[in-house]
Amino acid sequence: DFKINSFTDIGCGNGRVIFFFKKHFDANYYGYELFEDAYKQCLKIFADDSKVKINNEDFFKSKQKTIISDCYFINDPIKNEELHADLFGNMVENHIISGKKVYYISVNLSSQKTKIFKNCIMSNSFKVGSRGYQIFSTK
Repeated sequence: DFKINSFTDIGCGNGRVIFFFKKHFDANYYGYELFEDAYKQCLKIFADDSKVKINNEDFFKSKQKTIISDCYFINDPIKNEELHADLFGNMVENHIISGKKVYYISVNLSSQKTKIFKNCIMSNSFKVGSRGYQIFSTK
């Protein structure tokens, strides 16, 4: 049973992932986008939607990162594997410690980068070549 009340898209771009999930889940959505052009475009799309909050900032430096969402969408926003492991690995470990069930949807992550989910349960995956997705959870 995939029940979510809050969804965070780290590196939300123009908001297409949030737009897709909003069609399927009634939740509060948070998007983080560093690049101002994409942020502004995303902001326009959701300007009148009180359940979507788009932020033009680094998720890992935001105050919101201390609030644990039910689901995180990660589409390889950090290219450096070591930095990726440090930032996301710490986040995932903190979520495990919290005891709350948290889902992670990773898209197009290399097998090296998915090691951050080593203490999680994989519930679904699909891969064709270097493209694909995986769904993990903390419980």
